[in-house]
Amino acid sequence: MKISNKQKFVIGFIISYCLLLLFGLYVVGPSLMSMQYLLLETVFKKIPSSLVFVSHCSGVVGIATYLAVVFSFLFVSIKTSYKKMLVSLGLLIAYNILRLFVIVYFAIINIKLAEIVHVFSWFLIFVLLILLVLKDYKEIHL
Repeated sequence: MKISNKQKFVIGFIISYCLLLLFGLYVVGPSLMSMQYLLLETVFKKIPSSLVFVSHCSGVVGIATYLAVVFSFLFVSIKTSYKKMLVSLGLLIAYNILRLFVIVYFAIINIKLAEIVHVFSWFLIFVLLILLVLKDYKEIHL
């Protein structure tokens, strides 16, 4: 039985995503979140104690998702541009830092409002991921 390109892509995505997410959450995420938290403390001086920051807050979920898509293209022999990939990763990190700033800002004003902004910002990450993949791989047709 021959495996189609779509099947190769899905298998590649699942394997890549699981490995990248585990690596991101347990190896990279804690350090990345610590650096981002220091940046937040520098700007806001006092962050509301009701906010709890964990590895998931560092942006590694979005990064793992984007990289899993990129690596999945390699499973179907689609070349990737490392320059485009680095730019996209930079945009994801910049978006996440901006997202954290906005959440902390709204938490200082009203914690319930910050919760709404937090959920909405996760949906925006999904939109950003789609836009980045479409930007980097316009010519892809699986």
